Amino acid sequence: MEKEGCLLVFENSMNERFGSLAKHHNLNLFEVGFDNYFSTSMYSLIKKRYKNRIIIKNQTEEIIKYINENKFKKVYLSNGEGYICMNIINELMKVFPEKEFIALQHGIFVLKNRLYIELARNFINRLSFLFSNFYIFGAGFGGINFDKYIVYSNLERNYLVEEKKWAKSDVVVDLNFLKKPLFEFFDKQIINQKNKNAVFYLQNLSSSGLCSEQDEIYLISKSLQYLSKKYTKVFLKDHPSCKDRTKHLDLPKNIKIIDSASDGFIHCKSAYSFFSTALIDAKVFKMKTYGIYSNRINVDINIYNNFDQSLSFENKIDI
Repeated sequence: MEKEGCLLVFENSMNERFGSLAKHHNLNLFEVGFDNYFSTSMYSLIKKRYKNRIIIKNQTEEIIKYINENKFKKVYLSNGEGYICMNIINELMKVFPEKEFIALQHGIFVLKNRLYIELARNFINRLSFLFSNFYIFGAGFGGINFDKYIVYSNLERNYLVEEKKWAKSDVVVDLNFLKKPLFEFFDKQIINQKNKNAVFYLQNLSSSGLCSEQDEIYLISKSLQYLSKKYTKVFLKDHPSCKDRTKHLDLPKNIKIIDSASDGFIHCKSAYSFFSTALIDAKVFKMKTYGIYSNRINVDINIYNNFDQSLSFENKIDI
C-alpha cells in the first residue's frame, strides 16, 4: 500500500510512541535522531545547541533527499515547538512550498501569551540567525505557521486561533488521530479498573530545570505517602529519561512499580501526576485525572486546566 505521507520524529525519546502512530496511519517514519539536553545553565544550553548546528544541517539535507525520493505530499511532524524543529522545518518549508506540513500536539502546554519571554526569544533568534544561520530557541506552541496543527482539545484550538491568530480551518481537534494506538488498545484490552487503585506517573522535573533534584524527590516521596494512604494499591511509572530513580525511593508497601504506562490504564480508575502527558492518555481509558501543583515547581498554574482536578501539594498533601 502506498504511503500517504511521512512522519518526522525529532527526538529519540519519541521514537516508540510515534513509530506506533505512523504504523496505524500508514505513514513512513523518519527518525531524525536527537536526544533532549536539559540544563539549568543558559550558557551551557546555548553552547550545546550551537554545537549541534552542523548535525542539524546534515540531517536536514538527509530529510530533503528522503522527501524528494519518496515524493510525499504530506509531512507530519512529531512536534513544532523546539529549536530542532525550528531549524529543520523552516528550511523544509522553503524547499517544499507545495507540500503540506502538519504538526501533531505531543505534550501539554501553558496556554498563555508570555509577551516578554517571546520578545526576548525572538530577538536572540534573529541575532543568532543573522550571524550563524541558526536558531538557538524554538518558536513555542503555535509559533510556526504550519499548514495544519492537530491538537488534543478545544483548549489548544481556541488558544491558537484567539491568541496566535491561526485560521480556524488550520487547527483540527482530533484526539482519536493523535492517540489512535491507545484507542485501539483500549477497544481490544480486557479492562479491570478498580476504584481502590491509582497510578502515579512521574516526570523529569529537575533535569528539565523546573525544580531542584532535592525538591523533586521530596515532592515524589510525600505524594506517594499521600496516595498510599488513600488507595489500596498504587501503581508507579517512572519517566523513560529517569531510569532507576525509583530504586532510591523509600516506597510504601502498597506501591507497585510498573514498566508500562498501560498497566496503570488497565487496573486503575484514577491517574495522578504533576502535569505529565500521560494524564491525557489516561482520559482515553475514561480515568479521572489529577494534577499535583506545588510552589516548588516552576510551571504556570494554567497548565492544570487540562485535568479533571488539581491538587495543591502544600495544602492537601504536605500537611
